[in-house]
Amino acid sequence: MKLPFLVMSLWALPILYSSMSAQCETWIGHPKQDEAEGAHSIYRQAIKNENYTLALENWRVAYDIAPAADGRRDYHFTDGAKLYKWLYKQTEETALKKSYRDSAMMMFDGAAQCYKNQSINLAKCSDQKCYDKKVGYILGRKVYEMYYTFNMPRNLIYENAKKSMELGGYDTEYIVFEPMAAALVSEFKKENISADDVRLQHGLLKQIASDHIGNDPTYGQYYEQAITSVNRKITEIESEVYDCDYFLNKLLPLLETYPDSASLIKEVYETLVDRDCDTSRQEMQALKEPYETYMVEYRDMVRRELAKTNPGMAARLLYEDGKYQEALDKYQEAIDETDEAEEADKLADYYFSMASILGRKLKRYSDGRAKAIKAAQYRSEWGQPYLLIGDLYASTKCGDAWNQRLSILAALDKYQYARSIDPDVKSAADRRISNYRNSKPLQSEGFMRGLKEGDQVKVGCWIGETVKIRFSKAQ
Repeated sequence: MKLPFLVMSLWALPILYSSMSAQCETWIGHPKQDEAEGAHSIYRQAIKNENYTLALENWRVAYDIAPAADGRRDYHFTDGAKLYKWLYKQTEETALKKSYRDSAMMMFDGAAQCYKNQSINLAKCSDQKCYDKKVGYILGRKVYEMYYTFNMPRNLIYENAKKSMELGGYDTEYIVFEPMAAALVSEFKKENISADDVRLQHGLLKQIASDHIGNDPTYGQYYEQAITSVNRKITEIESEVYDCDYFLNKLLPLLETYPDSASLIKEVYETLVDRDCDTSRQEMQALKEPYETYMVEYRDMVRRELAKTNPGMAARLLYEDGKYQEALDKYQEAIDETDEAEEADKLADYYFSMASILGRKLKRYSDGRAKAIKAAQYRSEWGQPYLLIGDLYASTKCGDAWNQRLSILAALDKYQYARSIDPDVKSAADRRISNYRNSKPLQSEGFMRGLKEGDQVKVGCWIGETVKIRFSKAQ
């Protein structure tokens, strides 16, 4: 049932502010007690019949006279929240929706205040503690609506849920759990609360749930579902909030349930390593051997699968196994299957990997250099291929001692060029240049050959580069 716009607009006005100063007044002894009681009876029955228009008219009369009814019930507040919630759903106008939402929140706050100051009496309650628990219950109901109905800011949900749990303790309803979890995640990501705050509130939720799951035959299942939802939500931030012990306590019981699951052992072990668990711990040591056994089998399986569909990855695995010629064959297969126009970077990587195998592992220096040059052609301003060529020049035993020193000059030229085109390799090139500074030709040997600084000389053997003579400072 929808109200005419004018009537709804009147209800949207915060008329109840006028009575907030007397928000816990009852109808007992009030001059309009009969009118309040009559309106109360009419609106309560109208709500049961879902006649919200009639309910609203009479609820307002009853609430304005006696917000706390007869002082023994909170219906005028809780029903008021229900009616404002109904109004909220009847309109799409932003200003009206905000007014109805805020009014509903005022109803919950009013009830909480009246219980807090004991203006509404609780049966069998003789101290403030039970009144505070009732306040916690009311705030819990408020949190539920804030989250599920009104989608209110998470910081407000967090503050109200926190207060509800502080007051309600183990009697906190399960309906608070998911709103609190969502608020914890949101507020932590925004850096509005600390990891300690998250751990504290999450721990309280788990304690409350545990108490009900074991002792509450009526609602225990709902608490179990609620804490499962909370834990699932907290996974978004748990790696930033919790240490190794938390993950051990969380994951090891899974292995007790599925002790023969090798893939689960892999997942658990790798997760614990990622969470900075010390591998020397007894729990980690117990997992290490089955994990490593599984990984051998897992890598073999991956190798077989990759070999069928991805020759580039298969080549990498063959290289790791020391099967260098097979790796070269697979890299060539990968190159043959790669689109030169669209995947130049991939081709550069493949050729560079081949160059490294040929030069470093198989000592086929000339072939390695050719592949390195090919790699550089597919990725401009990349210094790694030239570092590799320099390493091949410097490490080769080519000719006599004089020619080997000339090889160092050729290597230094490559290092200089690598760092001139690629800032990312500068430090690596500088280290090499420093290491070989005193391995350049000696001036005395140059003079014996009729050579002086700056003369150009061709390096012998497979290198075949022409270098400019520079002499070592060390003699």
